[in-house]
Amino acid sequence: MSEFLKEGQLFDEKYKIIKQIGKGGMSIVYLAENIRLGTKWAIKVARKDMGEKVDLLAEPNILKNLKHEALPRIIDIISNDNRIYIVEDYIEGTPLNVELKNQEKFSEKIVVEWAKQICNVLEYLHKQKPNPIIYRDMKPSNIILSKNKHIKLIDFGIAREYKEESEGDTTYIGTKGYAAPEQYGKAQSDARTDIYSLGITLYHLITGKSPLEPPYEIKPVREFDKNLSEGIEYIINKCTKQDPLQRYQSVNELLSDLNNIYKFNSEYKRIKRRSFIKTGTLTAVFLMFALLTYIGYLKLENEKLTEYNSILAEGKKYESENKNNEAIAAFSTANNKVSSRIDGYKEIAKLYLKSMDYDKCINYINNEVFSKLDDFQNDDEMLYILGTAQFEKKDYENAAISFEKAKEINEEEINYYRDLAVSYARSNKLDLAQTIIKDIKSKGLDDSVTSYISGEIYSKKNDFDNAITMYKKCINETKDEDAKKKTFISIAEIYRDNSDKIKDSATKEVEILEQANSQLTEKNNLLIQEMLGQAYFNKANNYKEVDKEYKDNLEKSLGKFNMLVSSGVNNAQVYSNLGIIYQYLEQYEKSEASYLKMKELSPEDMHSYIRLTVLYIEMANKGIDSSENYQKAKTNYNYIIQHNPKGANDPEILQLSVLMKNLK
Repeated sequence: MSEFLKEGQLFDEKYKIIKQIGKGGMSIVYLAENIRLGTKWAIKVARKDMGEKVDLLAEPNILKNLKHEALPRIIDIISNDNRIYIVEDYIEGTPLNVELKNQEKFSEKIVVEWAKQICNVLEYLHKQKPNPIIYRDMKPSNIILSKNKHIKLIDFGIAREYKEESEGDTTYIGTKGYAAPEQYGKAQSDARTDIYSLGITLYHLITGKSPLEPPYEIKPVREFDKNLSEGIEYIINKCTKQDPLQRYQSVNELLSDLNNIYKFNSEYKRIKRRSFIKTGTLTAVFLMFALLTYIGYLKLENEKLTEYNSILAEGKKYESENKNNEAIAAFSTANNKVSSRIDGYKEIAKLYLKSMDYDKCINYINNEVFSKLDDFQNDDEMLYILGTAQFEKKDYENAAISFEKAKEINEEEINYYRDLAVSYARSNKLDLAQTIIKDIKSKGLDDSVTSYISGEIYSKKNDFDNAITMYKKCINETKDEDAKKKTFISIAEIYRDNSDKIKDSATKEVEILEQANSQLTEKNNLLIQEMLGQAYFNKANNYKEVDKEYKDNLEKSLGKFNMLVSSGVNNAQVYSNLGIIYQYLEQYEKSEASYLKMKELSPEDMHSYIRLTVLYIEMANKGIDSSENYQKAKTNYNYIIQHNPKGANDPEILQLSVLMKNLK
């Protein structure tokens, strides 16, 4: 394959080619520098005629949907008549095949640690929805050891989605010696294919023996080094079985053995088999007791962790079925089982956030999570959830504090920069928002979200035309679904909050939100459904003189709020909205039921009593059980007078008093 790019060449008017850093049968990889930002990137180049052998877009199509610290991000895809150029993260570090040349082999301790890191990446890939992703090309040259000694996985050129209905792979590609036997035949590769290749890779790393050199077979590793444990020998042997049914059936199963590798040692088995201790000294008895106690402790901890993960899975199943109360109960049980892990707490916080119960989310994180362990306060994901809930409550000052803390802990997460900048913009700290834009560009992060931030700055200046232009630019450019969703919402908020300045604002709000519904991968996002419910209600009020349009829009509004309830949203505001719409549609029994549910959920809020009083007055005035509804109105009205914290001179109460007098 001839050279595609040359050192010093300026590619695409912004990437200066520094040097070639990799070469394979189908592509060449170059290190390049963005001359505007000073950031370094890897550029992979392939001829389009190689597409007859392999899908050249397989790697970007897979990586663009993934987000994991051990995987590179795709930044740009450039195509001309003859070649495809893929710009992705440049992973600074050394491939393990190069490390092997310098060191010959690695210690068991290091290899086991790397194996655990690789298992975590593979588990992430294998759990992708709707189809697991099978990597299919595990080998030392595709594993980078970063400067901070973390493992990074590169080269997804032959990865594929595993589909249950497929009988075989569409292509055979792999690296001889590392590829599993099924990659040479017609069988479909699955998780066990990656486990085989990982086993061969571990064998190479720990013995220094490549599968492509004598003895050309996988021997028990202790034949090369008696100091290696029986556990690592067992694990590698099981990974590299010719028959997939004899291998580990999942990465999680393999990871469990790596975490309990001591259990395969003869001494451990011997101690475990003994039913009594024969020893002549108290010291020996004590040591044996201590060993058994420690072994028992490890076993108990492993069992607790297994049960913990099982309970979490049960909670997620409940959540997928919109059984939020059962899900929270399950997550709480998991927390009680292993209180030192944050996963269960995080699931509860995310569920409150998803259900738009922002007060509960904030209170839960501050009072239940951060008070448990100091480490929990340094979890960037939990801080981001807290900031998002504060943001939705329009508490932009505190949201900015939470996002800033999250960003300090994890400087590589673009969402933290993005939402921090928007919080600054909405709290009128426009200079700070502009500073974040510069930070994003200088760090080489996803530049497309800067259009979203610029839109927020224009919006704060009431320059709505430019704001909407920038928002739409972000929607068209970004590959980040979350950024796209937030941008749609920001456009809708402009229409919602400026009905006095923008003609047909409710109609435009409905249109942009329905566009979001159709374009976003996540269908029927709950926040968008809530906004649509309100937008259709506002649109209905613009058509009060046109009976059909009025009722049609009310029915659409009703459908959106009922969808929220069926999705597990259970807050007073949703039932208040339902009560009002049912009342407008003169479906009084359903209106009453909604207001009563509102009162049940928020008994101290006077608005449920006010809504019920107005409803009973309306029903009495229309001759619907007049006497009974008059008494209900009077009972609720008297309760309001006695308990309203603002007293009888509250403007809402004064209006209610007039209605009550007219009813008499």
